Amino acid sequence: MSRQRLEELYREVDKMHDEGRWLDLVAVYEECIRVSIEVNGENHDETLSFYVEYGGLLRNLGRYEEALDPLQKALRISYNMKGPEHLDYASCLVNLANLLRQMNRNVESEHLFLRAKKIFEDKNAVQLLQYASLVNNLGLLYQQMGRDEEAIPLHQISLSILRQDPQYEVLYGVTLNNLVDPYKHTGQRDKAITCLRQAIFIFRKNIDSSPVLYATSLNNLGIIYYEDGDYEQALGCFKTAVEISKRKMGVKSESYQVSKTNYEQALAKVQQGSAATHSAALELTSIPIPGSLDGLNQISRQATNLNNTGRSADNRSTDPMNDIYHVQYAAASTEYERPKAEIDINMKGLALSEAYFYDVCYPMLQKEFAAHLPRMAAGLVGEGSECFGFDDNISRDHDFGPSFQIFIPEEDMAVYGEALKAKIAELPDTYGPFEARNACELGEGRVGLLTIEGFYDKFLAIHEVPTTNRLWLQMNDISLSTATNGKVFFDNLGRFTEIREGLLKHYPDDVRLKRLAYECTQIAQSGQYNFPRSLQRQQYVAASLALNEFVQHFISFVYLINRTYKPYYKWEHEGLKKLPLFGQLAHRELNNLVLNSFEEKPKYAIFVVESLCKKAIMLLKKEKLTDCPSDFLLDHAPYLLAHAQDEAIRYSNPWLER
Repeated sequence: MSRQRLEELYREVDKMHDEGRWLDLVAVYEECIRVSIEVNGENHDETLSFYVEYGGLLRNLGRYEEALDPLQKALRISYNMKGPEHLDYASCLVNLANLLRQMNRNVESEHLFLRAKKIFEDKNAVQLLQYASLVNNLGLLYQQMGRDEEAIPLHQISLSILRQDPQYEVLYGVTLNNLVDPYKHTGQRDKAITCLRQAIFIFRKNIDSSPVLYATSLNNLGIIYYEDGDYEQALGCFKTAVEISKRKMGVKSESYQVSKTNYEQALAKVQQGSAATHSAALELTSIPIPGSLDGLNQISRQATNLNNTGRSADNRSTDPMNDIYHVQYAAASTEYERPKAEIDINMKGLALSEAYFYDVCYPMLQKEFAAHLPRMAAGLVGEGSECFGFDDNISRDHDFGPSFQIFIPEEDMAVYGEALKAKIAELPDTYGPFEARNACELGEGRVGLLTIEGFYDKFLAIHEVPTTNRLWLQMNDISLSTATNGKVFFDNLGRFTEIREGLLKHYPDDVRLKRLAYECTQIAQSGQYNFPRSLQRQQYVAASLALNEFVQHFISFVYLINRTYKPYYKWEHEGLKKLPLFGQLAHRELNNLVLNSFEEKPKYAIFVVESLCKKAIMLLKKEKLTDCPSDFLLDHAPYLLAHAQDEAIRYSNPWLER
């Protein structure tokens, strides 16, 4: 019962994180700790991770004194389990050091940071994200202590680690921001401005996940311009910060209130046409960047390899950014120096695409099409194993090589489309050690300049998010998966991302229920009924066909449970490993089922099929979608449909997919 309760708590925690219910999470984490101690004991990875996450939550809520106890307990448990030289112990030291830094207990904080730093260095683990986080946060401590000259090289070490992997781009931007004040305080004002401009470009690209960072950086750049007497530039920065803050965080947010006040003061200066005075700048208010690279609680409850950096109690928004674009942003973007990816002959196609785009194409866009950049998006999305991240040496024999996509509105094609196509054609088609893209006949038209509408029409026959259940039922997983995979490098207009984000919310609940019901009928019919009967008759071809149907429909079921679109058939089994609910287990068991000859081991094959079906029923019951007592999955289909609000779906035939 306790293990079942722990699984329920996991789901509650994830749901509350998604909904931003930080205060409600406090009591849930307290129960997580109690139940984990009951199930696992205190000296256990699961208990340790809950203490770390709980302490991090309290710290993010500003409840520093309360956060001390769980983070100190996490440190003690890590010491008992791992020893004082283990990287997990070092990460617990960092978590506690960060809390002490925020409590202004600077001497104690520095002592813990330096202990952790020595452990990482002794283990030769100085290229890990965790080490980048450690030296960045130690740099923040030194800034707090007025030791700016010591802080600068620490932040630079962090940058050197983060620039090696494009997935850390936002963290790279945060660290650039952390360098601004020490550069200003040590008289290196030009470097401070360059760092801010580079950070602004990064945060603008990632605005859906980093609206606070983007608005805050613009505000702080505006202050530098204001201090220099450049009120026009300052006004543009503040205006954009106000618009972003209002749209993304609301008029009650600190970011909005501060940026609005600064905007009004800069506007008054512009209207007065008065000369700059340094003292006037002191009227403005800066907003501190959330500078820790942590969030930071570095012990994952799934594992202790420190691969995740925890959750942060910031305001996360998925609202797409549309048409906000200002001269100040364009000026910053022309000076952007993207963190360089390490060009390696073994790098994945998606990383190759992004590096090639920013190194080869983006400078051309800035120079030749700066006026149209606000209406463009770029990325690599759609057909091809590289868009799913499944490419390997075998898949390089076709449609592989330096490439990218630029997406523009259909109405723009007549304005500058042909000129842009011509300029793209002039770009070098080789890049580093990579030869030109070897496109097969069927691969033509996948990359280059595309219209937003044409891209979505190709896969979905519409270029908007379906608005009715009937339209959603006409969609299929493979097309939806293909239209939403890959990576969008930037989207200045926001139109491409608006459709993408709407699709990624997955099927409406009633449509998902309909599809789950259908998969239940097919799994039961092929796996639980026809497969064992074919084996009894020694009809092995029929058994093989039945098993194939079972595998396909069971995989579809697992993707639906995870609210994820199933990819093209040759990748659907591999993709299971990425799914949090039952994905790894389903991948392993289905692999075992196919590898074992059911001619020689028919009872084992039937056992695997039945055990998978029982697990599927358990997952449905956890979602409270069925209370049917039957072990035959077919019997559960009507129970699923009974939950649908749409009567056409509720009373539909579960044997039909649409």
